[in-house]
Amino acid sequence: MATLSGYSIPALSASSLPRSQLGGRLDHTYVASDDGYGPWGCFGRSSGGQSVSSGPGSSACADCLSKPGNLLATPPLYAGLRYGVTGVCHQAANRILKPAGVTVGGVQGYGASVFVYGQYGRGGWPEWRHCVNLTSGGVSPSQAGSSVAFDKKSARLSKRIEEIYAAHPEALNPSEQEDLEIGRRELLALFGAQLGAEYNPKKVNQVTDLHRGLQEARLYLGRELATGRISREHFLKIFNELMSLTFERCQEILGKKDFERLFGGSVDQVRHLIEPAIFLRSRCSL
Repeated sequence: MATLSGYSIPALSASSLPRSQLGGRLDHTYVASDDGYGPWGCFGRSSGGQSVSSGPGSSACADCLSKPGNLLATPPLYAGLRYGVTGVCHQAANRILKPAGVTVGGVQGYGASVFVYGQYGRGGWPEWRHCVNLTSGGVSPSQAGSSVAFDKKSARLSKRIEEIYAAHPEALNPSEQEDLEIGRRELLALFGAQLGAEYNPKKVNQVTDLHRGLQEARLYLGRELATGRISREHFLKIFNELMSLTFERCQEILGKKDFERLFGGSVDQVRHLIEPAIFLRSRCSL
């Protein structure tokens, strides 16, 4: 049993790119172990920054969960996630940290990341059961480790999402409709953790409708990208525009203060969740 730790690096120091070429201004995350496995870069840098969560877990299972990966693919693949399509570094780190029962919740922009991709990424996660069976390394959420910057709200969100996955085993290999429903439940868990269970239901419903529209667009664009009917550049341009408009509309509904409480950053910070240099596999620090 090793200690698995999630790390956070401020976006402007997480890449070798000049500031003008960075997409968002959100924290990059990666995972390290204290027993020689890893580190796992989660689409980016794998050193520096500060630890945000840690706990005991199987590093062999964590290493298994970091696969399949292909950073030379376009867009890159890591921990079974297609960058920008089914997840970004936050979801990759959460997958690898799963044996320790912690996440990177609480880092800047985490709520926005969960809004778009959920806690463990969209489109299912069949590797989880495979890696647990292969290594006997999984743990239950009740065995969760300690946290450094893992505040109470983040811990509450993580617990609620774990309960969703436990109650809906189809989430590991869902149909598109099941994936949309799991995403909706994760969004409601995000609202409950960050803004309270009694938060204005009309506003929750309005944001939920926006979330559904964005997810349906992501699924459609993802299919078009996978079949070669649209280019990577076209996917990035259209999806970034849709995300930006969705976040702007969410702020109109929620107000600036509640928007930042829910999403973990301002509209300007979260509107470019995807870093173009990584998505397009151009010059970047991997």
